[in-house]
Amino acid sequence: MVRVALKEIGNFPDISFKSLPRKTIEEVLKSVDISFSVENVSRATTHEICEGNDSYTQQSMRYVIMRDGAFIIPPTFSDVLRAEFSDTMNFLLENYQRLSELKDEFKDERGRPKSNWFKFAPIEDARYGLALATPSNILVTMDGGKLLNFFGSLSDGFEAQQIFQSLFRHMPKGLAELCQEEIGTKDFSLIEGVYRDKLDKALEETFVEMLPHRFERAGIGALTSTNEATPSDLIALYEQDKSTSKKLSGVAKRVLGYGHGSVAEHAKTKCGIGVSLVTYHQFERHRIPSNIREDFKGLPIDRAVITPPLISGSEEATGIFESSVEASRNLREKIMNEAPEYNHLALLNGTKLGVYSNMNARAFKHISGERLCNNAQWEIQYTMEELALKLRDQEPELYKDCAPKCITHKKCPEGKLSCGRQREMIERYRGK
Repeated sequence: MVRVALKEIGNFPDISFKSLPRKTIEEVLKSVDISFSVENVSRATTHEICEGNDSYTQQSMRYVIMRDGAFIIPPTFSDVLRAEFSDTMNFLLENYQRLSELKDEFKDERGRPKSNWFKFAPIEDARYGLALATPSNILVTMDGGKLLNFFGSLSDGFEAQQIFQSLFRHMPKGLAELCQEEIGTKDFSLIEGVYRDKLDKALEETFVEMLPHRFERAGIGALTSTNEATPSDLIALYEQDKSTSKKLSGVAKRVLGYGHGSVAEHAKTKCGIGVSLVTYHQFERHRIPSNIREDFKGLPIDRAVITPPLISGSEEATGIFESSVEASRNLREKIMNEAPEYNHLALLNGTKLGVYSNMNARAFKHISGERLCNNAQWEIQYTMEELALKLRDQEPELYKDCAPKCITHKKCPEGKLSCGRQREMIERYRGK
């Protein structure tokens, strides 16, 4: 069962919330501080909590509880399905342990484990074979203005209702009723349908889409803050005389060179990526991109599962991993026959997901600094490098600083954890 531990909650204003427009409620509640933990909840639900873009910290997968029964089972399952679900989840946990087992010579080592300590693959790779029913803990902090959005991000199910039941008694009755009404209002299948062509394309290949005249728009943004002319005057001038394009680009380049990165926010980029649920979570937790994703519950039974290279490089490890994939698919089929609304709990973390994302150039640069690092998880590093190189090909001046922090900051911020390959990284990102 989900447990919610309330850490802090401010005093709510004594008003009739049911009579107020939603936007007014959000403004009124901005000064109310709320902090709580959601414990022993499935990773399927923590995905949705993270998509609310509040402040949160989630338990790392490397600290997953390794024992029989370490998974979340919907209470509506029949005894037969419950038994089959438990057997499969325990099988996945056993495979996870086998894949991430330490070599004998390193079993007594202390500290952060290195990749070569493991018989097959580190925990970060072995987790690709764990299901979304695996439990997790997450600490959430927000202002009250985000409360309705928080509940609106949750699918209507037993975990969302348990979270609500733990929090509603601390809220005014009218506000609590509004929060409950929000649960399940985010229709993932409808959203997915609108962008189906983009999501299908993302599953086939990584792609980028850029608004036209992005650098000129950044230049207009720069001039807006330092010119008596209005933005519309500047736009009209550009439209009348195309030769001003070079001037606007020069202004943008000069201002960005001063370190005023805010003008880059006018350059918007959409991108499509097909990644594992592991990497989608890494991408989402930056709180910056606006993401459209496929509905977890609607993913095909035979959807591809990404196999980490360290696992695919070993015949024995591959066999173990593939047995997890087969077990997961068989379980999803059985759940679909009884309780299809919970079939996603059997999805593996390695399941491939189509994502269509929207962000500005400044945000992309920030994420690049974190995720192009050699210490970043291999899949998100590869994905971000694909995107960075595509964007630099189309707009080199705007995206040339999409590089690891060891390059943009002139030194590695990882300290003793540095990969020690700064020269190699300079050649890779400054030589292209």
